[in-house]
Amino acid sequence: MCCSMCCLACTCADKLCSVPSTIAWLDEKEETKLQMFMQKKDFNEKLTCALRLASTLCMYLGIVLILSPFTTLFSYIPFLGAVINFALYFLAFLLTLILASVTIATAYIFYRPLIAIPVLLVMAALTVYLSLSIDTAGIQTQIAEDAKKSF
Repeated sequence: MCCSMCCLACTCADKLCSVPSTIAWLDEKEETKLQMFMQKKDFNEKLTCALRLASTLCMYLGIVLILSPFTTLFSYIPFLGAVINFALYFLAFLLTLILASVTIATAYIFYRPLIAIPVLLVMAALTVYLSLSIDTAGIQTQIAEDAKKSF
């Protein structure tokens, strides 16, 4: 029973991923094959860009929703709440920028490695820089507080 289910899944995946041997495009105006392929290529590039933008927006909204309990909690503090909420939205933006770039670059590794690898390296460097700058800011704050306490 299990083997037949596996074979069924493989058959379905093969049907979904297989490339058809004929192309059946129909258009009302007269065009050459090259014009039709260029039109479909342009449409595919625009669709890919729109899907990347939509997925990046969804990722940002998801991160904002994950951080929403904190924004709600800090919204009760008059001035500090607005500052912390801005910082949380900015953090969500930075996380989205890093995660979306890494996701797109990871998908690009197979098709365009000369573009994907530098993007991954830049995002790794940005992540390391941000993590070190956040850590050093915390250490500097702690040192300043300790200095104030000693005087």
